Parts: sequence; structure tokens; C-alpha cells
Amino acid sequence: MEYNQNTTDLLNFLKTIHTQEELDSYLRNHTSSEMDFAEYYNYYLEQHSFKASEAIERSGLEKHYAYQILNGTKSNPGRLKVIALCIGAHMNLKDTQRCLKLTKNASLYPKDTRDAIIITHINLEQWNIMKINSELWEHGLEPVE
Repeated sequence: MEYNQNTTDLLNFLKTIHTQEELDSYLRNHTSSEMDFAEYYNYYLEQHSFKASEAIERSGLEKHYAYQILNGTKSNPGRLKVIALCIGAHMNLKDTQRCLKLTKNASLYPKDTRDAIIITHINLEQWNIMKINSELWEHGLEPVE
């Protein structure tokens, strides 16, 4: 499946579809509706040669709980848990937003102080949970955990 293709390009490509076969091919190759968070996260780890154990350790989450999320037995993980796992996997903002969407959690919002701090750390590729939490604490905000 192609997950990194530009949305504008995909919208333009959809204009060229004229048959059911072309639509079926597009859906097989460009949509992720059948993929849940655990599948996407594990796919991401595989594509970036990360081990789940390393990402979980970097996330700061309790190992057993994180593995339950990643193997799909713990459904509907909370927003901060998802963000922690994304940071642990060194995901960029686009992939983090996709994970939040897949878990039906609110996207990171630049007008929210906590989210602005998290977004900045992600954009600067500063994926250190302890540093992020320290900065959040300095602003009187709940840590990512």
C-alpha cells in the first residue's frame, strides 16, 4: 500500500478513474481503511527498521500495556499514549497525526499549548520523552505518558 503519496496527487489521480476496475485497483493500492492503529504502527516500525521493544522503551510507557496496544488487545488507546508511542518510534508529524486519526483521537492542534510544544519537538526531531515532559511540566501541563 502506498501511504506516503501526496493527497493532491491522489485527488488528481481520482479524476482519471473511469471504470470499476480502476477504482478497485486504486482502493487496493492507496487506501488504508482496513488498517488499524496496531497494524499501521507495526508497518511503520518495519519500514523504518525499528524494533517494537526499542520504540516502547523510548515511549516511556509501561511495557506490558504498550505491547497490548501494539498487538491489538488494548483497543482505543488514549491520546497521550498514542503520542508517546509515536514519539518512541520517531514519527514525523504527518505519521503522528495519522496514528491519532486511526485511534479516533484528536489531532495535534497548533493553537493548544501542549500540542504546540509536542509539535515543535517532533518537527525538530527531538524525540526525548523526558525532555518533552519536562517542558510540559514547566508550563503546568500534563506529561505525555
